[in-house]
Amino acid sequence: MFYRWFGYETIPAPITDEFDYAWQGLSLRQYGLPVGWTILDHIYKESKYQSRLASVDKFGVISDGKRIDLREFQKDRRPLIAVKEIDYTKGLEHMLFVAPFFDHPPLAGLIYSLGVGSEIKEFAEVKPAEFRRPALILAIVTAVLLFIFICLITSNPWIAALAIIIYSTVPTYLLATRTAFAENVEPPFILTHLIVLFLAVRLHTKQLNKWLILSALTLSGLIGGLAFLVKEPAIGFLIGSVVLLLINKLPKRYILVFLLQPGF
Repeated sequence: MFYRWFGYETIPAPITDEFDYAWQGLSLRQYGLPVGWTILDHIYKESKYQSRLASVDKFGVISDGKRIDLREFQKDRRPLIAVKEIDYTKGLEHMLFVAPFFDHPPLAGLIYSLGVGSEIKEFAEVKPAEFRRPALILAIVTAVLLFIFICLITSNPWIAALAIIIYSTVPTYLLATRTAFAENVEPPFILTHLIVLFLAVRLHTKQLNKWLILSALTLSGLIGGLAFLVKEPAIGFLIGSVVLLLINKLPKRYILVFLLQPGF
C-alpha cells in the first residue's frame, strides 16, 4: 500500500491525456459542455462545421462576449475553438482547446475530476496529485472486484488471492494503475458487469426465480453500458457477454432485456 501511493503525482511522469480527462470532466460538471485539448484539430476545423473562435476562461470558453454553457450551445451548435498558452508540466505551450470536446467519452473525465478541489478555478491550476487520487482508489476497488470475480469462476480463493498479489505488486501494474487514463476506470465497471452476469447465468442454470435472473441481467447490462461511456472498446465485453448467454442457452427474451440496457 505504501509503494502504491508513494510518489504517485510524479511517478510515472504525467502526460497531457491525463490532464485532458480531468479538464473534460471539470468543464462538463461546471458548464454542462465538455472542453478539452485536442490534436484532432483538422476534424473540428472542417468547413462544414463552421467552427467559431473562442477564448478559454476558467473551465469553459467565451465567444462573442458570452460564456458558452450547454444552454448557449443549444442556441448555436457550431463547435468552438480556442488557443491557450498553458504550462501543465513542460513549460509554456500553445494548446488548442475545443468545445464540445468528444475525443473521448465523458465518464472517465467526470470520475477523475472528482479529485480536483473546489478551490481550483483554472485549467492551468489542475495538478496530477489531484486527478490521480481517484485512480489509486479505483485500483483498490479493482483488486477487490478481481478477487470476487476469480473466486466466482474458479471457486478457489487461493487462486484469487494470487491474482490480487500479482495485480497489486508487479511494477508494470503498480505504475499503470496510478495514471489517470480511461483504461483504469473501465475495470471496475467491467468486473462488476461480469460478476452480475455470471451470477445471472448460475441462477438460470439452477432454474431459480426468473425475475431475479432478469433483474441481474438488467443490472449487468446497465453497468456494461456505463463501461462503454468510459471508453468505446468496452463494447467487446458486451458482445462477449451475449455469446456467453447464448452458449448457456438463456431465452432470447432474457438476452433482449440484457441488450436493451446499454441502449438506454
